[in-house]
Amino acid sequence: MLGWPAQFVCCSIAGTPPSRDIAACATSIRNHLPAHGDGTPPDCLIGKHDGHLVALVRVDDGTNPDEVARIAETCFDGHEPICLGPTRQNADGASRAIRAAINALFALKACTREVPQPMRCEDLLPERALMGDEDARDELITSIYQALKGDNPNDPTLQTVSIFLDSVASLDATARTLSVHPNTVRYRLKRATEICGWDATDTRETYVLSTAITLGRLRDAGLWRDNGFQQV
Repeated sequence: MLGWPAQFVCCSIAGTPPSRDIAACATSIRNHLPAHGDGTPPDCLIGKHDGHLVALVRVDDGTNPDEVARIAETCFDGHEPICLGPTRQNADGASRAIRAAINALFALKACTREVPQPMRCEDLLPERALMGDEDARDELITSIYQALKGDNPNDPTLQTVSIFLDSVASLDATARTLSVHPNTVRYRLKRATEICGWDATDTRETYVLSTAITLGRLRDAGLWRDNGFQQV
C-alpha cells in the first residue's frame, strides 16, 4: 500500500455521508483523525461502495479503533447505520477489514434487532456468514464452535450448549436429557460464556451460537470447503 509501512495495524469504518456528499465526508474524516504518536499525519485510505463511504485507518498509540468510531459518529450521517470493522494487520488484513465493514452494512438488512451505533461487524456474524462472508464463517467456527468443542472429547460443554439451545433454553429439559442437576447445566453454560464470550441464555446470542455450531458440524462432516458447501 503506497506510502504505508510494510507492517501495520489498521481498522475500517463504513457509513453513509451526510447529504450523500462523499468528498465532504472524506475531508471531514481526514481532518478529525489525530496525528500518529510520532507526530506524522494520519494514514487513511478512503473509497466508496454502493453509496457508502469506507475508510481504512492505520492505528497506533495515537489512533485506536475506539477513537475512529467516535470520529465516525461525527463525520457520517448519524441517521444511517455506521459500522466499525475489525482490527487487522498488513495488506491482506486491510482488505478483510474493509470487506467485513461493508458486508455488515448489507447484512443489517436481515437483522431484526436493534444494533449499537456505531455497530461492530462482530454484531452481525451470523448474517454475514449466511450471506457468504468467509471471514465471518471462519470466526464463528473457530472462536465459538471449536472453542466450545475443545481438545478433550469428554468435555461436555459443547454438548450442553447444543442441547440447551435445542431445548428452547430450558434448564430443566436440558438437565433431564443429560441426566444431571439443573445447577450443573448452569455451571456449564457459565463456563461456555467464559470460553467463547457468548451467552446461551441471551436471545440474540443463542442465534449466534446456533449458527456457529451448525457451521462447525457441517465442516466436521466434510460438507464445507473453502468456497462454500460441498456438493453431495
